[in-house]
Amino acid sequence: MSGSFKGGARITRRLLDTAKREIAKLRTSATGKGRATGQAILRRLKGSKTKLEEVAWNVLVPQIPILRRRFGDSSLEVSRRLWTRWNTLRQILPLKGASVGNKVEIYADGSQAFSSMWESIANAKSRIWIETFILEPDPVGLRTIQELTEAAKRGVQVALIYDYVGSLRVRSKHLQDLRSAGGVAIPFHNVLSRLPWWNENPFRRNHRKVLVVDDLVAFCGGMNISCDYAGLEVGGTGRFRDTHAKIEGPAVLHLARVFLDSLQLAVKLGSGAHKELAMQFSEQYSPQRLTQTEPRIFDNGSVVQVLSSDAWRNTRQIQKQLLLTIRNASEHVYLTTPYFVPPRALRTALVRAAKRGVDVRVMTAGKSDVRASYWATQHIYGVFLRNGVRVYEMLNRELHAKTATVDNMFAGVGSYNLDYLSYGHLLEANLNIMNSREAEVLEKQFHMDIQNCEEIQLATWENRPWYKKVFHWFAYHVYRFILSAR
Repeated sequence: MSGSFKGGARITRRLLDTAKREIAKLRTSATGKGRATGQAILRRLKGSKTKLEEVAWNVLVPQIPILRRRFGDSSLEVSRRLWTRWNTLRQILPLKGASVGNKVEIYADGSQAFSSMWESIANAKSRIWIETFILEPDPVGLRTIQELTEAAKRGVQVALIYDYVGSLRVRSKHLQDLRSAGGVAIPFHNVLSRLPWWNENPFRRNHRKVLVVDDLVAFCGGMNISCDYAGLEVGGTGRFRDTHAKIEGPAVLHLARVFLDSLQLAVKLGSGAHKELAMQFSEQYSPQRLTQTEPRIFDNGSVVQVLSSDAWRNTRQIQKQLLLTIRNASEHVYLTTPYFVPPRALRTALVRAAKRGVDVRVMTAGKSDVRASYWATQHIYGVFLRNGVRVYEMLNRELHAKTATVDNMFAGVGSYNLDYLSYGHLLEANLNIMNSREAEVLEKQFHMDIQNCEEIQLATWENRPWYKKVFHWFAYHVYRFILSAR
């Protein structure tokens, strides 16, 4: 945590002063439980010594005037919600990866996202690290490879990791110019090259979508490198409705560490020339010496937590953060996911949140590129609908975004899907952005997307034909068996 917070002390001192004034108002205007809660928060604030607590207050202090505007002089309600947020932060920040003073831009449009990524690659001076699940040799994919090749020719260090299964259509000829220019292109986990291949788990893939440029700017989200994710303006098809994020600030270094984590696994799982190349590249870097300069701290920036999931190392930061945030939610939980077959713990957390009065809504795909997942999802709708969780299916486009907003404070963007495959098999990377500004952006997009969705009604679901009920039951249990058995 100490490295995450460098440069943030100036921001913290100002926010702590503001917090003391705001909480003092709550304490003096409250009565009964409100006064006691305000006093407890103030005592905790005055005792804040650790970097973790300082980061927590960078998140919490901007919430105070927002809550006061919403609830007026109801100090008890403000204090309760403030205390709930504090407890959530105390649980999720130890997962590490948090930094203050980041500038965040969220893209719900593929044309804007790819234009921004290509511009960053074109302006790169020293280093470009990029990993993706799908790299297609279509106009958008080839344009990206060409941008990387031109950067390599300028003397920029270029490293590309692409998943072997997700990018099956990519051939050596598509990457020949990049490699000839000095760039490194590494396929991730070629199961057929590892003997005996039948002992390999084919579901363990690199599903991360990360781009890091010069330790100054980074991108993370759900967009693969393909025409399907880009808009018509840049040569794409606009097939998927997806979300991506651009980050400037200290969080860039945390995403660089995620890339190095993937690179180390590529070495472990590689073979032949690709393994040697990955090993040579990996030996040049360690997470401890990523940059020689201090990252830029933005005064009005956001606290961003970079989280990862890694089945090989049994690391489940994303899953833990999502569960803890939902379990502590007091107002609303809005989730967007193309594949909605959540493990039991997440199902339970969503149902319990709805039962205690939280507005829980899930948006998923009505037109899915993975039909097996869609059929399995149909079977479990009843669990949620009977307990007050509202479910929507997007119909106008194929949904591929993976986002979450909780209580107008936590905003999540990344590659993690709410299903057994992401939970137990895939490498994933997510951003947990702890700022009302970004949460409002995602919530606004959520409500816009709902206009193109159909809400699933319990009566309609229960009145499905019997053969569909049997088929959906069968699809769910097969899906769960296959992905839980490995």
